[in-house]
Amino acid sequence: ALDELRRTARSRRVATAAVHDAGLTEVEEGSWTALAVGPDLQNRVNGITGQLSAYRGDGEAEVLRQRLREAEAKVARLEEELALQSAEQPTSAQTKPSSGDL
Repeated sequence: ALDELRRTARSRRVATAAVHDAGLTEVEEGSWTALAVGPDLQNRVNGITGQLSAYRGDGEAEVLRQRLREAEAKVARLEEELALQSAEQPTSAQTKPSSGDL
């Protein structure tokens, strides 16, 4: 999404700057976390960012953190299920008949 906004801004010759996280908190170092758009005339910036919802503070951040925790837990459950399924499936060596079985 950020890359698309940057391409749109650049195509309209509006300045942008990518912000990459330092990795000192919950976000991995180097992660692209924000895009600064402008400075430019208000209508030019709004033409690029006007459809975005505004950040509403810590309450919204906590909701997003909870959704992230839930998604991470779901991924962990799915990875466990996949590992169990893989362990239950016989390998090709286990399913091939031996020469004595023929």
